[in-house]
Amino acid sequence: MTNIMVSKITLKDYNVWRPMFDGNKDMQTENGMHIKGVYQSKQDPNTAFIVMEVEDIARAQEVLKKVKESGLQDKAGVISTEPTMCTDVT
Repeated sequence: MTNIMVSKITLKDYNVWRPMFDGNKDMQTENGMHIKGVYQSKQDPNTAFIVMEVEDIARAQEVLKKVKESGLQDKAGVISTEPTMCTDVT
C-alpha cells in the first residue's frame, strides 16, 4: 500500500522558500519522505503543491510538527500549509 501526502503551501515568496525546501532533502529521506513533485500555481506563484510518498504517515506527521515548531517554516516564509494524507486503495 502506498501512502501519499499532498500539501498546499501558501508562501510569502516562492523564490525564498524553494532553496530552503530543497536544502532539507536529507532530512526528508531519513524520515521516509520521498518527493514525487513540487508544483507552482500559475494563478498565484506564491502557492505551491508538494506530492510526496511517505513510508509511515505517523512519522511524517511528527516530522511536519517538528519543522513547524522549529521555526523553519517561518524562516522560509511559509504563511500556511494544508497537508493531506492519502492511502492508495486500488
